[in-house]
Amino acid sequence: MQTLSPTNAWQSPTIGPPNSPIEMLPDRDPDASDDRPERAESEFAATDRSQRDICVILPAGGSGRRFASSDNKVFAALAGIPLWIHTARRLCRSSQVCQLIVAASPTDQPTFRQHLERWPLPRPVEIVDGGRERFDSVRNAIAAVDTDTANWVAIHDAARPLVPTSDIDSVFDAARETGAAILASPLAGSIKRDIGQDCRNVDRRDLWMALTPQVFKLDWIREAYQRHRGYPVTDDAAMVEAMGRPVQLVQGSPANLKITYPDDLAVAEALMQAQTSDAQKNSGATN
Repeated sequence: MQTLSPTNAWQSPTIGPPNSPIEMLPDRDPDASDDRPERAESEFAATDRSQRDICVILPAGGSGRRFASSDNKVFAALAGIPLWIHTARRLCRSSQVCQLIVAASPTDQPTFRQHLERWPLPRPVEIVDGGRERFDSVRNAIAAVDTDTANWVAIHDAARPLVPTSDIDSVFDAARETGAAILASPLAGSIKRDIGQDCRNVDRRDLWMALTPQVFKLDWIREAYQRHRGYPVTDDAAMVEAMGRPVQLVQGSPANLKITYPDDLAVAEALMQAQTSDAQKNSGATN
């Protein structure tokens, strides 16, 4: 799994207009003197990677509007099991995960609890109230993190049930090295920018699509949410970047599909069958 270099910790933040409601650090000259104490190289690398100290947050408060359903789309059946249970199982396979928090609307919470009774998970699960926006849901979940056991937070879309275990391990490891890491996939195909009655080609060589999980040191993501002042952001990493923190990109599988439309379920089921077949072949090759 390819791991890319972290972004420059002092680069100009890339979200929001000037004077954005997010409190942003000033631009810095990399060659200028810096009174900020240097981070000890061992601060993250010394962490015991066998330690179970990562809390997984699943924002699951989305509506079924684009999914053409009156129910929460994460309740849709995938191979006979609710979509979100598949997602939770993938994350809970990791020995590094200590807790799972689901942020859901109060009206959906009884269904989540019913699913947990039928398909129990191997980690403690807490269900908290989701908010009006994804930001509100994640903020509520961060407040519920068990700080006695968790030092890290991994935020993952509940509607991404096919994230490979190897990708989860890679992004967890990268976060432990740098403090923050996200899965991302390089853009494929030609990219165009619409400029009215004409268009221009966009160089895609350094363009990536952000995926999840996005993993952060607990105090980093907590501070990012405290500093946020309501300006829309597309993902959690954007808020951490706005504080001047480095975020590592880890190349993830394009199979890490987010279920958005009904047809996505058929694609997901085919990908799941392919993953199961590959795992069985690999298992046979090693036996």
